[in-house]
This record gives sequence, structure tokens and C-alpha cells, in this order.
Amino acid sequence: MTVIATGISAGTTITDINGTTITLSQAASAGSTGTVSGARFSALGDAQLPGQIGGDALTGLSNKNLPATLPGGSVTVDYPAHSYITHETLAAASLSSATGSVTVSNLQQGLANANTGVPAAKTFGVSQPNPGGGLLFSNLPPTQLGTFYMKL
Repeated sequence: MTVIATGISAGTTITDINGTTITLSQAASAGSTGTVSGARFSALGDAQLPGQIGGDALTGLSNKNLPATLPGGSVTVDYPAHSYITHETLAAASLSSATGSVTVSNLQQGLANANTGVPAAKTFGVSQPNPGGGLLFSNLPPTQLGTFYMKL
């Protein structure tokens, strides 16, 4: 937590708490000893004045904040056998005209039902690299802080 008090340098934080004694990250200014009164403590280092926005600036999650390697795995494609209709035979025919005759080959003749065999299943590896990923992001939402002073 950040500590704000007379005689305490800006940016000073608490590094240890032992009972009722706290250890600060920076030495207090000359002449400051013993008990400090009127100190303020804040978990948000940039929210030290009334009405300040607390926390880090709003950060949108992007690919760079996702892990460098996303979960991968594999997918198996397995098609079942299926039925289809085909020709029974291929035939040839001869067409005649006044100018001569022409042979036409590979004419489909008749219909037949057929089934395919079961094709072998195929497994494909799936990887999801994320170059430049793995960067940290702030999950502290921005907050409007209000500090109220009361004179008694």
C-alpha cells in the first residue's frame, strides 16, 4: 500500500507489517521519528487526491495478453460408408449418318446401387500459436474514488 503523510516521501509503500509496526520502502525525511499521525494508506498508488481515477488506465484484452501458446490438440475426421447409384456397364455405340459413321464409347448403360467402403479415419493436429502473446494486463477496474473530509 502507498503511504501519504507529512515527512514521508512520495511513492513510499509499506514493505512489511509486524504487529503494530510497519516498515516503509523509503526512509522518512530528517526529523521524522516515532509515531506518524494523519497518515493515509491506499492500495491504489495513483489515487491520492480527492476525485481521482483509481487503478490503472482501462485496458482492453487483446491477443498479446493471451498466452503465447493457446491450447491445441487434434481432431479426427471419420466418414461413414455411404450408398450411391452408378452405371451397370459401359457400352459403345455406332452412329451413322449420310456422311459416315462415328463410334461413341463409354456410354453408361443401366443403373446399379453401390456402397463405398469405410474410409480410414484421419487425424489432424491443431495448434494455436500466438506470437507476441503472454504479456501481462491489469485486471484492476478503474474506479472513481471519493475522499470526504469532515470537520468536527
